[in-house]
Amino acid sequence: MTPIWLPSLIDTDGVWEEVLKRLFRVFKKDFITDGCRYDGLSVNWDHRKVDSPYEEGFWHLISKDDQITKERLFDPPRAKRLPWCKPCIENNQDDTVKVWETRRKGRIQVYIWLENYDYVVILQKRSRAVFLMTAYYIVGKSSRKKMRAKYNQRIH
Repeated sequence: MTPIWLPSLIDTDGVWEEVLKRLFRVFKKDFITDGCRYDGLSVNWDHRKVDSPYEEGFWHLISKDDQITKERLFDPPRAKRLPWCKPCIENNQDDTVKVWETRRKGRIQVYIWLENYDYVVILQKRSRAVFLMTAYYIVGKSSRKKMRAKYNQRIH
């Protein structure tokens, strides 16, 4: 059963500039205008703008690294789920969500996994806030298996 707090996917078809504007409206409302909190802490993101009018934190929610070119490329399955990011963070106590912590390079990362919908949000704990690293759609059995392995190796 779909959680009542999970919004619909967003349309990523159409003219590129319009698609970007549509997606950024969601990001702006959820993270800039209204703000987002995880367990009482403010959720922050990468505010840098690199060769774009859009912040890096936004790009990490709608694009992925290309293994060949090492560039970030638009990822429609990820971008369609952008409206899910904030609700997953703020509803992390829901039974449909798995939440755990891992240690990576000396920092604590929080995984918020909507397992039945193959969507994960990754945060990094900071001293007085959490940092939104990325969120993405999990594609394929091997990716799901890797995520389950991370869950089984959790520290908390």
